Amino acid sequence: MLTLEPYEPEGIKPFVFHGSTSNIGRLKEHPNAVLKYYKEAWWDLSKPMNDARRSLYRSRFQVEETILRHLGDHPRVVKYIGTTANPHGIWLVEAHSGNLQQYQEQHGNTIEDSQRCKWCIQAAEAVSYIHSEGVLHCDLRPANCLLDKNLDLVLCDFGGSRFGKLSGKGLPDSGFF
Repeated sequence: MLTLEPYEPEGIKPFVFHGSTSNIGRLKEHPNAVLKYYKEAWWDLSKPMNDARRSLYRSRFQVEETILRHLGDHPRVVKYIGTTANPHGIWLVEAHSGNLQQYQEQHGNTIEDSQRCKWCIQAAEAVSYIHSEGVLHCDLRPANCLLDKNLDLVLCDFGGSRFGKLSGKGLPDSGFF
């Protein structure tokens, strides 16, 4: 019988966030950075990590890395730092206020209309910029809009995106198709 162990890379503090295919953890030696790394089999026993699935996850990380390198430094795109080999992942600058979905759930009706309008404009700026660079995001939703310490919006999660002939072959989670 196969024994499944939690995938907890050394040097990474507890999760900041986890999505359907990856985890985000803080790096102990880099307080303003996070590591995005793909999940292993333990997280969903009904869908064990086989070679094909692992290959798909790795290809999405390669697509995301390529796109982030191409997009470069832009105020509406998460800042890419580099990659790691063990665990295989992408280093990013941390957006200290979480994502827009979480923020809205926590603060609800206390969010000023002016702040909401600011986020709408910033989201449009992000999409306009990535489209001008030939990138199609494929999973726009509040959880993929991060908020920095000033509550400015930053677009993230390009793993399922398209760029030229590259495709992360990702569909958004149900409800966001």
